[in-house]
Amino acid sequence: MTEAHKHNGPTFKLVVIRQKDRVVGKDIELALTTRVGEDSVLRLSDSGFLVHTQLEPMEIRDWLKSHFSMEEQLLVVEFERWSGFGESEAWKWLLWRGH
Repeated sequence: MTEAHKHNGPTFKLVVIRQKDRVVGKDIELALTTRVGEDSVLRLSDSGFLVHTQLEPMEIRDWLKSHFSMEEQLLVVEFERWSGFGESEAWKWLLWRGH
């Protein structure tokens, strides 16, 4: 990673999971909140979470992948810009963190 891509503080990650025949959302939520803190995780749906942390996407992927089988999928995306429309707890959560 180049210096231009490094961040000094926490950034937002979108964690998206795709399960085969079981529900792992609660397990993933517990793993995330245990690792980065309850205030730093927002559950968007059974398969999507926003995480505010200094951890790199690959670090999150590496310690979460033990919760998945080979047929399931995990995607971690880092982002800093967003746009929304309408009233949402997610927007309030993002704005509370200065974004």
